[in-house]
Amino acid sequence: MRKLLLPSIALFALACNALAEKETTPTSDSAIIPVNEAASQAAAKDNSSEGASIEIKPFDKAHYDFLYFYEHHIIPRFWFSYPEQLWAMLEENGRDELVHFFNACEENFDTSYPNDKTQLDVEPFSFDYGVNGWIITLPKPSGLTLCNYVALVHDGNFPRYITSEYNDTDGKAKWFLCEWGFDFRTLETDKHYNYGQKDMESKESFVRELDAFLSQQYRKPETINNTDSSTTDTSAK
Repeated sequence: MRKLLLPSIALFALACNALAEKETTPTSDSAIIPVNEAASQAAAKDNSSEGASIEIKPFDKAHYDFLYFYEHHIIPRFWFSYPEQLWAMLEENGRDELVHFFNACEENFDTSYPNDKTQLDVEPFSFDYGVNGWIITLPKPSGLTLCNYVALVHDGNFPRYITSEYNDTDGKAKWFLCEWGFDFRTLETDKHYNYGQKDMESKESFVRELDAFLSQQYRKPETINNTDSSTTDTSAK
């Protein structure tokens, strides 16, 4: 089944050429915050999902750009473009495939992050309403919008890429459930959806929030693919 890697390698080369020279650090306008006033007020009042105070460390832009590229460009590009191939590779090789892509990113960025690499992991999930996929554990976030976990979601028809994104603008760790859309004409992630602050510090809590979010859509046929436009954040990433 290793032959399934070939189209992904070709896509990876294209992705690196197209994206490596881009400025990947989001602007302040694109920081992950609730996208409407009501959600913003709710997040400010709700302290239940806030983590303990964190140590503010000097910002390492090179490290941030590398992780952002890996999490928000490379993995979703593979998933949206070659879902069957990536699924088969994860079934056969597990986290070794994530490490393979990570190694290729390191070569492209001419850098090395061994501590981040050891944190990578992946495992399958399946919900009883016909949705399944993979939970990917990523390196501990070092800045806004980086992820601790992402879900490769498949509903039987289309792939989806759902993220748990980090925010520490007030000195406390918060997590926002988000999702990327994909433009198949440009092979770029495009629309970014922010579904609000959630309790997603652990993998178990991320899976729980993911299940609660997806079950609202797939247990009720009339709500499938009915995305509220008020939750859409189309700012560039």
